[in-house]
Amino acid sequence: SAADDCGPLPHMTYSRPSSDEHLSSFPVGSRVTYTCREGTRKVPGRPDTVECLPGPRWSQLLEPCGRDCSAPTRLRFAALSKVDERINFFPVGSNVSYICRPGFENTSDSVPTSTCLDNLTWSEAAELCRRKSCGEPGAVPGARMDFLTDLQFGATVKVLCQQG
Repeated sequence: SAADDCGPLPHMTYSRPSSDEHLSSFPVGSRVTYTCREGTRKVPGRPDTVECLPGPRWSQLLEPCGRDCSAPTRLRFAALSKVDERINFFPVGSNVSYICRPGFENTSDSVPTSTCLDNLTWSEAAELCRRKSCGEPGAVPGARMDFLTDLQFGATVKVLCQQG
């Protein structure tokens, strides 16, 4: 009877019922599993099955699939924050933050961040980390110095002994 029928399945944007989708009648106790549509991925830890409960009503189901960006961009000057390092699903609109790598210092009060954009690419993170400066090396008596690059972290200085 209609009193024990949940009717058509709940509509999901990024997933569809694995089978039985053509049915319009589901008695109490029916369970239907959803699968991700092409170009989407299963959200880790989210259930993908609905059940027709007494009432009758469908059990609550959050969208089990979504569009997500691949792993965030690796930056030369900064590493992904420890929290974001553990995440393996980055839906559109999600943000990640970076921390300056060793030898680099932050040049502002904010941290470099990146957002998963609608076209499933990451926005460019601001280069808020610069190489630390080591300052002037001390003078060496009887020698002259050649600065091969600059005085930033990782720079080399050539010390040349003078005649005698």
